[in-house]
Amino acid sequence: MAKRRSPAQQKLSAIMALVIGLLILGYGIYSVTSNDVDCGGQTMNAGDECVSSQAGSSTTRSMSEQNADNHRMGWFGMVIGLGIASYGGWSIYRAFGTRHEQQVPVQPGPTPSA
Repeated sequence: MAKRRSPAQQKLSAIMALVIGLLILGYGIYSVTSNDVDCGGQTMNAGDECVSSQAGSSTTRSMSEQNADNHRMGWFGMVIGLGIASYGGWSIYRAFGTRHEQQVPVQPGPTPSA
């Protein structure tokens, strides 16, 4: 049986999810709106080619192909970041906005007679 997290742990993980989601969302927005074309951390200029190697094979992209790839990854980051930030916000609401105490019902008192 899984151990239940303490309220402090729930609050910390909710805040971390919100922060991480907002950072990813911000990176996605930057990638989509930026006019610079990035290849491996370097800004590309007209006529440059981006060569990336992975698992023994390499891929060569023109500046326009790399720009399209950067924008596609930016949109992906925005969607993922928004999802994580939304989950973090919902978790914060649940952790901070609701009481976990059991309320005792109030018994009605005697009615005043006229």
